[in-house]
Amino acid sequence: MLINERDQFSNYYNGYDIDWHDWANYLPQFTCRCAKAAIDKGYKYFGLQFWGECWSGPTLSAEIEYYKYGEGDACYGTEYNLCHDGDVNCVGASSHNFIYEIETYECEVHFEKMSCYNDYSWTARHGNQLVLTARHKSTTKPESFYGQYIDWFNFDIFLPKFACECAKKVVEAGHNTFGMQFYGECWTGPQFDEEKYYIAQGESNSCVNSCHKECKLWDPFCIGGSYANMIYRITHPECEMKYKNLGCYNAFDEIGRNPAISELLFNEISPTIYKFNGHMLKFNDTWETQYSQLLCRCARVAEEKGYEVFAIRNKGECWSGASSRQTYGQYGESGSCVRKESDICEDNTLCAGDENSINVYEILGRNILLGK
Repeated sequence: MLINERDQFSNYYNGYDIDWHDWANYLPQFTCRCAKAAIDKGYKYFGLQFWGECWSGPTLSAEIEYYKYGEGDACYGTEYNLCHDGDVNCVGASSHNFIYEIETYECEVHFEKMSCYNDYSWTARHGNQLVLTARHKSTTKPESFYGQYIDWFNFDIFLPKFACECAKKVVEAGHNTFGMQFYGECWTGPQFDEEKYYIAQGESNSCVNSCHKECKLWDPFCIGGSYANMIYRITHPECEMKYKNLGCYNAFDEIGRNPAISELLFNEISPTIYKFNGHMLKFNDTWETQYSQLLCRCARVAEEKGYEVFAIRNKGECWSGASSRQTYGQYGESGSCVRKESDICEDNTLCAGDENSINVYEILGRNILLGK
């Protein structure tokens, strides 16, 4: 036993109690707590039983023993109904385990989600190609079939794996941008590598996340439904963007108004601030890697808009603008740029402006780096 949420006197009691009155929300949360406890032990399988007990064990023994007494008939879902094949969250009653297998995700190709755009037939034109599908076997290009059809009941496991295989096909095809649509199709081609084409029909709200819910900025994986593309870009441990540090400058005039650079492209500092992009900057030992990735994204977005410089303010906000080249230094240099949360920023590429300063970077171009 790893967790007990039904008996406060158990040695495994974790401070949570079964919430019988909010069962639909309680059960998925309990499942998540049990999964984390199993992962922390290095286990791959776990079972939920007796409504509020979490059990697991060493993977090799669990893998061959969880089924040794046969299938049960007393596992229940989020509506207190008997569990069926399509149910995601279930728990065993007395003397029953509902068994879960922990799936880990890792992809050798680096890529990141961008935005969801309308797609009214442009994808199939001008040399773009369907490089992977989980919807049907193509008679003209059978190698594009994923090998399995869309797993609607385990879509949260299917979608990351499909995205990874899609990214691999895109790299093989020599492209760096791709769209996933119709719940199981992967498209790429020359038009995907040019932003003006895939944004032409406007943004869409018809992309879903791995739980079939509307895609949010912070969802790591999403896919378009009908007539929508979720656009992804192949990235690289080394940024394809080239830029140089121009220094630290005051962000506002003497009375704290009239910003030197006026357009906020995105923020990675807080989901409560305008244009949060789903990446949350952490001020810990991984900050240097995270901040390098932020600079790469900021340079990329600024260049796609035709801007020549970009700046970081408030430790994690990306700013730029059409006239930013001429205006960034108009209020003079500043000594208040930082590393991490408050470390003094010396002559180093990795510097950020604080609330009242901007650290400015000049865009020098880009290298062609396909993921690996």
